[in-house]
Amino acid sequence: MHYNLVETPSNESNASSTIIESTLGAHDLNKILRVEIGDKDNGDSGIDVPLTNNPAENVFLINIVQNIVPPKDFAVEARGFMDVKHLLEKANIILDSAETEFEIIIRQMVSSITFKNPKVRYEDIQKEIFEFDENTDVKMTNVRRKIQSVVLSENYLAQDQSWLTLYCSIAGINKRYLSITRLNTPTNFGRGLEDISFIVLVIASVDEKETKSAVETARTFSTLFTSQELRNKLRYVLTIEEFQKEIRLHAYGLATENQVKLSYHKEVPTSKERWYPFRGVKEDFKRRIAHYPSDYLDGVKDVRAVQKTTSTAVFMYLSILFQVIALAMVNDSSTGGLINVRKQIFGQLIGGIFFGIFGGQLFLIIISTVPFTIYIEAVYVIASSCGYDFNKMYALTGLFSCVYLTILGCLEASLVMKFARRSVEELFGMFTAMSMIYRAMQAMIESFSCGPLENAISGTIKNETKFSPDQEACGNSIGLLYIVLMFGTLWISWSLFSFRKTPFLSKRVRELLCDYSATIGVIIMGFVGAFVFRGIKQETFSYNPEISVFTFTDFWNQSIGAWLISAGLGIPLSILFFTDQLLVTNTVDNKEHNLKKGPAANWDLVVCAFLNVFLSLAVLPWALGAFPLSHLHLKAQADIEERLVHGAKVEVIVKNRESRVATLITHLMFLPTYLFLLPYLKVIPTSVFQGLFLYLAFAAMVGNEFVERVLLIFTEQRSYQPLHYIRRVPQRILHFFTCIEIVQWAILFFVGHAPWPFVPMLFSVVVFLYIPLRLLVFPYFIDEKYLESVDGVH
Repeated sequence: MHYNLVETPSNESNASSTIIESTLGAHDLNKILRVEIGDKDNGDSGIDVPLTNNPAENVFLINIVQNIVPPKDFAVEARGFMDVKHLLEKANIILDSAETEFEIIIRQMVSSITFKNPKVRYEDIQKEIFEFDENTDVKMTNVRRKIQSVVLSENYLAQDQSWLTLYCSIAGINKRYLSITRLNTPTNFGRGLEDISFIVLVIASVDEKETKSAVETARTFSTLFTSQELRNKLRYVLTIEEFQKEIRLHAYGLATENQVKLSYHKEVPTSKERWYPFRGVKEDFKRRIAHYPSDYLDGVKDVRAVQKTTSTAVFMYLSILFQVIALAMVNDSSTGGLINVRKQIFGQLIGGIFFGIFGGQLFLIIISTVPFTIYIEAVYVIASSCGYDFNKMYALTGLFSCVYLTILGCLEASLVMKFARRSVEELFGMFTAMSMIYRAMQAMIESFSCGPLENAISGTIKNETKFSPDQEACGNSIGLLYIVLMFGTLWISWSLFSFRKTPFLSKRVRELLCDYSATIGVIIMGFVGAFVFRGIKQETFSYNPEISVFTFTDFWNQSIGAWLISAGLGIPLSILFFTDQLLVTNTVDNKEHNLKKGPAANWDLVVCAFLNVFLSLAVLPWALGAFPLSHLHLKAQADIEERLVHGAKVEVIVKNRESRVATLITHLMFLPTYLFLLPYLKVIPTSVFQGLFLYLAFAAMVGNEFVERVLLIFTEQRSYQPLHYIRRVPQRILHFFTCIEIVQWAILFFVGHAPWPFVPMLFSVVVFLYIPLRLLVFPYFIDEKYLESVDGVH
């Protein structure tokens, strides 16, 4: 929600004051008053005062009046679109100004305007824009009149400092003038103007009628610049014509969109539709099918979309590929080669394309996850200990689970997840990330002993580790090289991932390096390991092209005991599918990510069930929407803007490209990988794959509030960032809640990695039980208002 903040000087008093006048409701006004008056951000760029021996001569008063005015409603106020139509075509637009001095930028903007009256001088306009006293030798660079927006969010209230509109009225002219400057980098012009990228200047006649006055015209263009999406588009246009076109299209969209919203709200029925089986699946399908053509077009509709789609496809391909290979190595060891790298690659190819075409939530990445490797190992141990055929039991267990999952989807059981709070999602994400780190560390330790890799990962099944053909001995050099390659991959990928926040190079180059960070890290360290240190024996994954990827069996031909065990094993597996899929869906599909096409949780459950029917019959690894890859996919497709909120930088997703194209391209690349590239990928040491595991784990922790709160325990209090829960929740209660979460995570981690085969199967049950625990038990220990602040819904 945006409100325009108009600031003007006042001569009504000799005391410094900040007055906020608003036509808003009392509730919103009180929120603004509580925050803004104590802050007194008045937009000063600085005061240059000459020092004298008399202290009284060095004291000046600046009286600032702030008025809250609503943005212009383009659907109701016809003057809004007319202003854009008449002024934008003749506007003076400066792109990528390199100046950092505020007055010089304004002088350039004024100089670019051609006034019909030659007597109009810059000094006349300067007096109206800047505050100074002609009777003294004091130079005041304080802005007299400006408009910015105040952003009201659920978690904060802050002044948007990415753009600024200046306006003034002068004599001697008979028309309005508009000038816009886009700075090549966000620039700090002082308090309240700390991250300016766009400056708008409106000059009008003092004799202009009210509807065409300087302040009303400024309000028109200020309303347009409150849009994050528009500002993001304007950052990337290359010509003035494109700049004008984007503003014109946005103004037209505001006018027509608001009219559509008004008519839509009148037609919405007040009563809800009666519940019946398949209702949720039906509604999800109807909601998503309306957007199906745009699901493909949105990924290629402009140059920026093509760039994002391409970089995302390559980034996701490599991220998925190396994670699949790393997980396949675990499954290969835990199942005695029955589920190997070729099977995992082919299963990913089938699953990704199937869900890419038929799935509802477009950002979900279907993949076999870390919890599935734990579950597959448990099924293998149970089948071996009971004397049953693993392939048959695996297929039957998967089929039972898919039946249960389909029933849950058709009964609209996803509504249960509306009671899930943010902490459950954060705990699950943290468990997945730490499981990746855990496996990478275990593999690193194993590299020093050169024993079986599986002993380090699970400690249950003894299999011979597969090394390259000439590898017969090992020493500390192998372990040290393993550390260098693993942490080298992490360091390169993470450094490039964080490069977007640095001031080096251009914004586009920084974003390209960020998008391809994992790709570059794997390529560099893979080359180093395979060629620079080719004399040192290193572990690689096993590859046997003669083994068929399909293992269809007569799963029905089993004893009653095997059927009962499979039916029982299918229950916690279906809970794992249900909980994992919906937690990832909730993490991706929340309002902070600015998604437009609506949810499809029930539909995705049914699609996931049908997909895993085939995977179970073929004895291919089970798959579902995975964290953190789905979240990384969303961020890779997004345009992100950094906003200053009470001195802290907050990343805001401005726009997201909800498209199937990147997902389909990603998984189509698995076809040549499966057919031709696996023998060549085998030369890359597994240590590089483990380094990618570490990178994905740390990238998944970015933005996880559980991680932020844990760090606060060890952070000096005066260094706390002004986050919303820090302002609303007492420190003692905040740390108490964090400690409870740490205990929950420890229990979850222990259950998921317990050495007993039956215990890890309860992992999904524990996650599901955390939902009623948070809802029913926590309020007895922590006040509900504090719980909602620190752990509300997305």
